[in-house]
Amino acid sequence: MTNRGSPLPQAAAALVGTSEHGVLGCVYDAACDPVAVAQVVALRTGKDRP
Repeated sequence: MTNRGSPLPQAAAALVGTSEHGVLGCVYDAACDPVAVAQVVALRTGKDRP
């Protein structure tokens, strides 16, 4: 899961829920979050480190 400060229009169906966090209120399925997917790919291909 990922947290976002604002809704991701292209991932509306992947919205898991919202939280009362002051900044990061939108919770998404990470597999539908383009930033999360890019980071996982970078990690798995050795272009980034944990």
